[in-house]
Amino acid sequence: MSIPNPQAFPTAQQINGNGDVIQWADCGMTLRDYFAAAALPAVIRELRIHEDRQNEFAVVAYEIADSMLAEREKVKP
Repeated sequence: MSIPNPQAFPTAQQINGNGDVIQWADCGMTLRDYFAAAALPAVIRELRIHEDRQNEFAVVAYEIADSMLAEREKVKP
């Protein structure tokens, strides 16, 4: 099963008379990228404390982001 990964900061290019977006100018970063970036400082701090595993920072940050996306889907109304 695929976890939805919407855009985090899309920018509308065209909006119709009803205020609906017709076309996106820039999709922006994905929500997964945003979550990973938000988790990265804690990941770096934690991994530096316990071990010298700098090559794993991004991997762990994206694992956290994937968990956040999965949890987000559980709480949707």
